[in-house]
Amino acid sequence: MELRLPSTSGLFAPKSELRDARSATIIGLHALALLLFSWKPLIAGALLAVGFVLTFGLTRPIYLAAICVGMLWVNDLLADFWPMTQYTAWKDVLLFIVITGWAIRSVMLHQTPFPVSPITLPLTLVLVMYLAMTTLSASTVQAALGLKATVFYAMWYYITSDIVRTKRDLALLIGGIIFGVACMGVYNIWRYPQPIGAFPPTRLGKVLPGAAVVHWSGSAYLLPSGLLIGTAILGHVRGWLKAPLLIALLLGGVGIMLTNGRAQWFGMLVAFAVMGLSSGRLMTYAKMLVVVLIVSGIVQTVLPIKLAERAVSAFSGEDVSRNAREAETWTVTIPFVLTHPFGAGTGSLTSAYSSKVWTKSSLDTVLRNGVIHNNILLVAIETGWLGAVAWIWFLIAAILSTWNAYRDTMDPFLRDIALGLFGVMVSYGVLNFFAPMTVAMLISFGFWVLVGLIPVIPELDSQIQPEKSQIRSLTATSG
Repeated sequence: MELRLPSTSGLFAPKSELRDARSATIIGLHALALLLFSWKPLIAGALLAVGFVLTFGLTRPIYLAAICVGMLWVNDLLADFWPMTQYTAWKDVLLFIVITGWAIRSVMLHQTPFPVSPITLPLTLVLVMYLAMTTLSASTVQAALGLKATVFYAMWYYITSDIVRTKRDLALLIGGIIFGVACMGVYNIWRYPQPIGAFPPTRLGKVLPGAAVVHWSGSAYLLPSGLLIGTAILGHVRGWLKAPLLIALLLGGVGIMLTNGRAQWFGMLVAFAVMGLSSGRLMTYAKMLVVVLIVSGIVQTVLPIKLAERAVSAFSGEDVSRNAREAETWTVTIPFVLTHPFGAGTGSLTSAYSSKVWTKSSLDTVLRNGVIHNNILLVAIETGWLGAVAWIWFLIAAILSTWNAYRDTMDPFLRDIALGLFGVMVSYGVLNFFAPMTVAMLISFGFWVLVGLIPVIPELDSQIQPEKSQIRSLTATSG
């Protein structure tokens, strides 16, 4: 006897009359747009855009979300060859569509816009601080660019629980992330050996060889997240999907090696150690480390890179990069923070990289070039001491929430997703002491999607457990 249970996705679906009204609205907008094209093309184009938003934002926004995370690697390509263009804003347009659909759904269905999670309060406080600190911004443009890098991208946290409604949605999103890992790994392997002159001048006016381009790219921050989650779910992949996942992890692993990012390596190492200890799989991760060492040896024989020397140089007292960052932190950044308890305004640093693209000039930042290699201090500079405290609260809450999700989740697949997210949050927390995580748009965009998944895991698990209990009950009855 075949048992059929009602789908849990219906818990989130709109009522039939709302679906009918939505469909009629979408059809009507498209029909009206087609009629107006020969008379008022601008109005017709605007109506088509509204119809597009409603179609994808109200029906299946998971596909747009998967495209966003799966194609983020394209932005490295665009930034490398067209550094002064606005092509990379494609992801912002898609996110705007998803946010608009979420807002309409929330109003129509009377949904709460705040996920139930210990993360919500500290994160909301941080975002409110960023909004409030626009009053201190040097200009409207600077405030807008600062809000884009912080508040706009952080909206992923509030909308993801409405987008990822089933395990299938979650698997699709994770699949997009793994696909992006493979593509970014391939791109790093290609661009690393490129000679100087292969890429046009950067936004800073520098002409760099491929190795330096890879080092300064967003891949150093995007690859670790995908590698941590991909490794956590490796045991759940069966059949023909196993080989592509292993290849993707291998390509991504080589890609992260080529970044020469010592902080990123350290963050991943800490994350894997914590994941191994927490899950009782320490020996499994130790074996993976051996594989990594073997692969790194092969990479060093093929490409002109010295991984061991680069890693050890972080402990050298003569390392120029480390000494410069320490001097920057102790002589410039910390004194500035101590003398500005209310901050310097949103965008005073987070607009540094994007201003040259959107304003075709450099905005004045409160510190040299806006390069601060400590994200907690960076948040303090823009939002003051209260904002920094709220940010630390958020980081701790994110780590503890993912740990609790891993500990309490019953479904094996969801449990390992929670383990991967736990590793991501640990790695991100470590990098907050070494890198400007909220300055680079690409880093923020990819990170907040994952934060948005944290409240999703317990919700999906609570749906699945009653189904399993019902299956067991029906099976016992039929027996």
